[in-house]
Amino acid sequence: MQSYLPQTPMLQMSERAQEDAQVLLKEFESGNTLTLSCQLIQLLSNLAEHPVEEASPKFSPVIAELLRFINQHISEPLNIQTLAKHVSLSPSHLRMLFRKEMGESLGRYLAEQRLNIACNKLADGHSQVQEIARYCGYSSIYAFGHFFKNMTGMSPLAFRKHQKLIPYTGCVKDRTKQETDP
Repeated sequence: MQSYLPQTPMLQMSERAQEDAQVLLKEFESGNTLTLSCQLIQLLSNLAEHPVEEASPKFSPVIAELLRFINQHISEPLNIQTLAKHVSLSPSHLRMLFRKEMGESLGRYLAEQRLNIACNKLADGHSQVQEIARYCGYSSIYAFGHFFKNMTGMSPLAFRKHQKLIPYTGCVKDRTKQETDP
């Protein structure tokens, strides 16, 4: 199942609501509008009965804001200066804090987030590679192709063809869900 839900949620749904959302996505992909409508009502009913709880804070407020900003602006060219300015830190302090809390470099995290988006969009087969490249923040399809092949070992089109044979399970593990308590 493809992950259409945010990689860094600010809220956490109940297990039942997550199951309902997954079924809703399956019905959406199948194109069955009547069943889709019923599943949407089921999900909304479940959410109304069991209000969404706030996710427990896993990161400092600065890193949580940075993750939110990255998630909202992933299709834009993002660099360390822009990100550091957004959270009012120096680039070096942001790099250090990010690595400490996330366990990886900021550049690696950005690349993995863009790769996950690209893999999802390639697997669903509804977007052209050029559109996916732009959505992932690349102005050139060639730069995107080089990035994608570097990260996965295959071109975007080869990945798409491969996904038709083997169901999509994701490109990169979502590391934002792990807690890092010192």
